[in-house]
Amino acid sequence: MIGYDNTEVAVNKVIQDVFPSLEDHATSGSYMSSRAMLLTKNEHVDRLNAMMIERFPGEEKVYHSFDTIVDNP
Repeated sequence: MIGYDNTEVAVNKVIQDVFPSLEDHATSGSYMSSRAMLLTKNEHVDRLNAMMIERFPGEEKVYHSFDTIVDNP
């Protein structure tokens, strides 16, 4: 367990410790699914996710989902 520290250096260290060589393995399902971080607040999760996504190779893509369908007869 690693205590929370809000500094960018500390957050980057946690990412590096849990996901070493993330840039090289970002597309590997087994690599990504064999690691996890538990955080206490959604704001921490959002920040960490944003920092990790920046490390992924390639161009960012946004996929939209829908919870309902409208049936047009």
